[in-house]
Amino acid sequence: MAGRCLSATRIAHSCLRLQNTGGQNGVAVGAAAFLCRKHGTTPRGLYEKHLPELQDIVFDRGPYQGALKPR
Repeated sequence: MAGRCLSATRIAHSCLRLQNTGGQNGVAVGAAAFLCRKHGTTPRGLYEKHLPELQDIVFDRGPYQGALKPR
């Protein structure tokens, strides 16, 4: 689900601010894929056993703090 999370006409889309929402969805999906591969698990397994680690990445805290900032 890394895309626009709404339904609107083409005219309404021109005034909606979706860039940050779409960007954050992309961060969450990318981080989840990274952790699934790192731990050799499925998205469900990630949710059940590694959710705090995913939240650390998405919320930019813990050992991952600053990892998403451009260098």
